[in-house]
Amino acid sequence: ICPVERVSKKDCLDFIARLNKEQKTFVFRLPTTNEWAIAASGELYPNLGWLPFNSGEVTHPVGLFANRYGVSDLYGNVYEWCREAANSNEIIPIGGCALNTNIVWRDFLPQKDRRIGLRLAGELVQ
Repeated sequence: ICPVERVSKKDCLDFIARLNKEQKTFVFRLPTTNEWAIAASGELYPNLGWLPFNSGEVTHPVGLFANRYGVSDLYGNVYEWCREAANSNEIIPIGGCALNTNIVWRDFLPQKDRRIGLRLAGELVQ
């Protein structure tokens, strides 16, 4: 399965709200940049991922570059929307991309750029 591309901030928030309304097992949200960084710290080889030098500048099926935590493709394929902090409304793209090797982009990408997707964080409802 390839990642979803061209996802705006509004698309993310609408999808999460709909998902949380339709099911009650988990509460889904965007991860914070700190959570993303912790997940990324499990990278065995942070230079591996679908990046410009090996991607052909297109996205690829997810899962080839999993880290020791079992999280795949943090440094490649598409940037992912994250919250700046848990209580913040600022949402920024973070990660690596098949089209660009910068690790963090802040205000430089348009809202529905083909390089941006999402990764969800979820908490089990007690």
